[in-house]
Amino acid sequence: MQSWDGWLHVNPLRYQPAGATQQQQHEVGLAMLFNPTAQPIETTIALPIYYTGVEGNVWVSVNDNPAQQTSVTRDYFVMIKIALSPMNVSFVVLYDHAV
Repeated sequence: MQSWDGWLHVNPLRYQPAGATQQQQHEVGLAMLFNPTAQPIETTIALPIYYTGVEGNVWVSVNDNPAQQTSVTRDYFVMIKIALSPMNVSFVVLYDHAV
């Protein structure tokens, strides 16, 4: 409980379930980030997105804000600058192209 904690779920198949909206069809990853401390945390997090299958660029939406295009590093990481509220969960959705 000294810093943030989180996990990343990836959707490498990018399948299109029946009834999925256009936005849901392009989601390739979801990161849930938790700040267990009593203080706000501002940090840059390197998300490993190799298993999403995305190369070059990825679109990133933090807490339902509009998605921003971000470059993927050569070793398949995306750098996310984020402010985490105390005792709160934030989420990051990754898309394979603009939504």
